[in-house]
Amino acid sequence: MSPIRSSPAAAPASCFNLPLGDAADLDLTNRTSSCAELDWTPFASRHTVRLAHNGIAALAAAARAGEALELLDLSHNGLQRLPAAFLSRAPRLQQLFLQHNALRELPRGFFAGAPALRTLRLDGNPLHALPALPARLQRLRLPCRCALLHACTVPSCLCDSGDSVVNGTDPGAVGAQ
Repeated sequence: MSPIRSSPAAAPASCFNLPLGDAADLDLTNRTSSCAELDWTPFASRHTVRLAHNGIAALAAAARAGEALELLDLSHNGLQRLPAAFLSRAPRLQQLFLQHNALRELPRGFFAGAPALRTLRLDGNPLHALPALPARLQRLRLPCRCALLHACTVPSCLCDSGDSVVNGTDPGAVGAQ
């Protein structure tokens, strides 16, 4: 009887044909309809990465945003979770768009490595709670759920409730939810 050998975990396949060159800004919006697991390696040194509307279901567990990243758009995909350390080395990240995915939670301390984050979109996700948010956050848009409304302490906080948007910094509006 031959011993059973375990094979190393396969690396995620590339979901995109990347353009030639090393441009700092990359827009691959609506380039594929399905991507089971995105290998983040080709995006690690970019300043702007737009990957909206690509059917991305997951990021590779080892994925880490690079130190140069300033804007990341992963909106309108099928993301159910994000790697806990994904933003651990993202000190320049200012804008993060995660709206309209299937995120139920974000890992504890998820934003700790992104102190420059100013804009965060989480609306359209079935989130039940949020980790601590960056102190410099200025614009936040999230689903209107009682458990999330505590996050509306940033200067411009909007919560989405179907077709209506409520300014979460308005105490009357929050109380009406």
